[in-house]
Amino acid sequence: DIPNPFVTYLPRKPDSAWTDIAVHRTGVAGQETFYVTTTGAAKVKDDGSLEGDANYDTCWWYNGNGRWYPTGLRNTPLNAAGGTGGSPAAAHSVVVDPVASNIVYVGNRIGVWEGRIDESGPHPTWTWKPAMEGLPQALVEDLHAFDSADGTYLRAALVSRGMWERDVSAVAFSVGKTFIRAVSWDTGRAELPAAPTDPVTNLALNYHSSPDIVVLLQRPMPWDPG
Repeated sequence: DIPNPFVTYLPRKPDSAWTDIAVHRTGVAGQETFYVTTTGAAKVKDDGSLEGDANYDTCWWYNGNGRWYPTGLRNTPLNAAGGTGGSPAAAHSVVVDPVASNIVYVGNRIGVWEGRIDESGPHPTWTWKPAMEGLPQALVEDLHAFDSADGTYLRAALVSRGMWERDVSAVAFSVGKTFIRAVSWDTGRAELPAAPTDPVTNLALNYHSSPDIVVLLQRPMPWDPG
C-alpha cells in the first residue's frame, strides 16, 4: 500500500509559486531532465497556526518520461553526525553543477544547499547538505555555476547582501584562501601589472590601497605609522 514516490504532473497549490528551473541532462531530445524549485506550501493546524506542508516539496525533478519526483529537500531530517539534511525554507533558485551533473545547488530563504542524485535504484534518491560556509544566512535570489581554467565556481546573489562566490571544484584551489582586492578596480583573480595605475586618472596606485582593508587607529596609537 505504499504509493509510488513520483507523480505524473508537477503539483501546485494556491499558496505556492514556482520560482526557478535548471536543466539537468539534454542527451536525448524530448527526454530532457530538469529541476524546478518552489516556495512550498503551508497547511492549517488544529490550533489555527500554519506549518509547512510536508507533502509538497520545494525542489522537484523531472525524469524526461512524464514522472516528477520530490527530491526531499524540504523533509530530509538533519543528521549532525553526517553533516547532511534538508531545509523546510522556501526555495528561490536552482542550478546544476556544470562538471558533475549529479550535483545540484538550491538557494532558499536562508542559504545554499547541495544535493546529490543517486539513480542506481528503481527510483532516484537525493542526499542533501548545507553549503553555506562563509555565506550569510539570507535569501538567495539567484545562483550561477561555471567552469573555468581555475576551477568550478558557484555564485550566489543574495537579497540586500551582494554577490558571493565559492570554489566548488572537486579539489578546490581556494580552500583556506581569502581573495581581496589590492586596488579599487582589482577583480581579485587577475594578475596586476608591476606599477598599477588608476584607469580613470592614470595616477599610480599602491598595492596596499585595497578597498577591502580598513585600518582602525586607536589613540594613543600603539605603533608609529612612520
